[in-house]
Amino acid sequence: MCRIVFSRSRPRGFTLVELLVVIAIIGVLVALLLPAVQMARESARRTQCTNHAKQLGLAAHNFHDIRGWLPPSRVSNDATDANQNWVTWAVLMLPYVEQQNYYNQWDITKAYELHPQTITQQAVSVYFCPSRRRSTAAYSKDTPSGGLSDFASCGGRGANDGVNANGGQNQYAHGAMICARWVMTSSPLRVSLWNGLIRMAVVTDGTSNTILMGEKTVRRTTKWGSNEDRTVYFSGNLNNSRRFAGIDLKTGDNYKLDGFTAAEIVQGVDNQTFGSLHPSSVTFAMCDGSVKSIAKNINITTLGNLAERDDGNTIGDY
Repeated sequence: MCRIVFSRSRPRGFTLVELLVVIAIIGVLVALLLPAVQMARESARRTQCTNHAKQLGLAAHNFHDIRGWLPPSRVSNDATDANQNWVTWAVLMLPYVEQQNYYNQWDITKAYELHPQTITQQAVSVYFCPSRRRSTAAYSKDTPSGGLSDFASCGGRGANDGVNANGGQNQYAHGAMICARWVMTSSPLRVSLWNGLIRMAVVTDGTSNTILMGEKTVRRTTKWGSNEDRTVYFSGNLNNSRRFAGIDLKTGDNYKLDGFTAAEIVQGVDNQTFGSLHPSSVTFAMCDGSVKSIAKNINITTLGNLAERDDGNTIGDY
């Protein structure tokens, strides 16, 4: 009888050399794809940041339509009590960024410090750039602790955007968002009356040529929630909520967009500027409600012209 024998061939596995080649190929592909993935993610974050700036610009327009003036940088400049600081645009604009319920928790006649932490330590996502952080990633080290922001109002070129007790604007207050005119009462100390001073009609350089708000620099040496990155809701440290751009009219300091070298880093200058974590530009909301991504290497004079509402200078290309 004939016997049929079936031979079973064992499957051949990968050799060590073949396995190493495959791993090397995969590594090369990942290395090639990673920059593209990172660029796609940054593009998405930049788009979201632009949307946030757009919402802030539209909120300011709605504020103007209802109130008759642009949002002030803060409701009062009163310094009677060094332990009492007044609320900023970040509180005043809450109803216009779909945060009416949160706004209702505040008493804007009172100092920030008189509000409980359950109110102050809340974050508003539209006030943040996703390229830097999530809105709930950190809170300020103030007492009480408060929400942060990656955006700030534009106070002009510097060095001041204040209003005195008689309602007079500081001579350097030429930004689109400056302090309100205010009246105080004492015992207890309260803001009894406030109103903004900047109407669209006084933005004579053109609303499309004037910065309203923008992303702010947060220095690498600053930890989240401290120094100029404290709560955006109070006026105690104005670098948290208001920035300058261009050449300071009083001191001659340059408030440029990021890019400060180690030799140039001077507290009081770089911590009052606009800036971002985007690779080459900073996102700004303009007074007409539009959004512009301005290159970080913009000419410093041109930047200053954009920061002021009424200097009459030709903007030029940027």
